Amino acid sequence: MIASALVNGSDGWELHGDAAEGALLTLAMKHGLTAQQLSGDWPRIDILPFARETGT
Repeated sequence: MIASALVNGSDGWELHGDAAEGALLTLAMKHGLTAQQLSGDWPRIDILPFARETGT
């Protein structure tokens, strides 16, 4: 759940991604986990873009 709260990059209930990401974000938030709370212990150090054409 921690990963789903952090990876989305959303602020509150705004979703950036597909329905599965939305479900994971909702689950994390229902358990009291938010990106703002977790970012102090788990700071984002890099972003790796996904290329749909190559699958990487």
